[in-house]
Amino acid sequence: DAYSLLGLDLLDRVISDLESGNFDIFQDNHLINLGIIFTMVGSEKGFGKNIADIKSFLDEKNIYYFNSQFKFYSKLITSNLDKFITDREDTDLANQMEDICNEFEKRVGELNG
Repeated sequence: DAYSLLGLDLLDRVISDLESGNFDIFQDNHLINLGIIFTMVGSEKGFGKNIADIKSFLDEKNIYYFNSQFKFYSKLITSNLDKFITDREDTDLANQMEDICNEFEKRVGELNG
């Protein structure tokens, strides 16, 4: 949605501001956007088009996005926030988290060459 795209622009601006400031830590170490993970992905009509539009935008900006994603899950909205996803004893959530972690690990390995 439009808010997601706004968030990407703001993230890019914050990274640029941090690196262009006088922060000694960024002189030899640059921040790298590892990619975008889609969360709360719904199945209602039109949601797929929104995701496709966002992916198109990311492609234009040459920003990586993860194929693994968190599906919309009402329990995440209504449940206690003091639990980790893996503590919820929900195999679907755990599998989604495992897929994201595996893809994340692969992505870091690719960038480290």
